[in-house]
Amino acid sequence: MNRNRLLVVDDEPDISAYVADVAEGLGFDVVRANTTDQFWASYSEFVPSVVVLDLNMPQSDGVQLLRALAEKRCGAQIAIISGTDKRVVKTAERLGASHGLKMLGSLQKPVALRALRKILNKGLDETRGVTADELRHAIRDHQLVVHYQPKIDLKSEPHWNIAACEALVRWDHPQYGILSPETFIPVAEKSGLISPLTVCVLRLALEQIGRWDEQGLSLSVAVNIAQQCLNDLALPDAIE
Repeated sequence: MNRNRLLVVDDEPDISAYVADVAEGLGFDVVRANTTDQFWASYSEFVPSVVVLDLNMPQSDGVQLLRALAEKRCGAQIAIISGTDKRVVKTAERLGASHGLKMLGSLQKPVALRALRKILNKGLDETRGVTADELRHAIRDHQLVVHYQPKIDLKSEPHWNIAACEALVRWDHPQYGILSPETFIPVAEKSGLISPLTVCVLRLALEQIGRWDEQGLSLSVAVNIAQQCLNDLALPDAIE
């Protein structure tokens, strides 16, 4: 069972859907709630490890929710999302912490993708850690997969042709599901596995280019190479 479960409550369905999409991409199981009633109906059964809550709910504001979560001795990590004044949000954070809640931080609407991912990854770090041995086995057992982010030629409007793409590595972990690179790249860099990981991604990308070429699709692919790898004298031979 996935230990990383996120419950998001926001009265704006587009916001809760946005948070859910990003969280699922990082490896969370997600339940969305758009009212406090939906939130409490899901809370006990789902048992979230991370809660993202809107501070301005129509039926019951976020401060009331924080107090109620404290009374229930909630062990989940909590992030606040709000469009109100930053000082109000910081006060709510301090209130939650004073009640013994594990506060992850806060996000201002409109929510920036980078900030959202940073907070959610903090939640992952608290609930899940991967080891160098696991990563070594993942490289050996072909658990790494590559997703391709398209690069669009805006000059080709209105067709918006895909001119190229970027290779983005993911780890299809047998227990945790799809893991984002923020979860395991630091482990690779600290353990000396960044070079074999990079060569693995290059191999997968080149194999994909070959399949696309057979289908008559000509696309260039950008692959990120860590700075440490540039000092590896064997890297050119590995690429060749």
